[in-house]
Amino acid sequence: MIEAGLQGLKLSLGSRWHRSRRREGVALAVVLTLGLLSGCGDGRPERVAVSGVVLIDGKPLTHGSVLFVPGQGRPGGGGSR
Repeated sequence: MIEAGLQGLKLSLGSRWHRSRRREGVALAVVLTLGLLSGCGDGRPERVAVSGVVLIDGKPLTHGSVLFVPGQGRPGGGGSR
């Protein structure tokens, strides 16, 4: 009878330990995920759409490339469609 009570106590302590370890594992996974997500980004400036017509001698450019040079950062470019 006493032996059965001790086995129940061992199981109770063991399951508490496993639950505690599981919580620690979940908390660690959440912290690591948040840390990785906060550092995610391509580091490039925001992109914006540009439209318009490029004229040469008053006529639309039919083929060519346009290079945009910002005051700071890297230049961007695009081709005509």
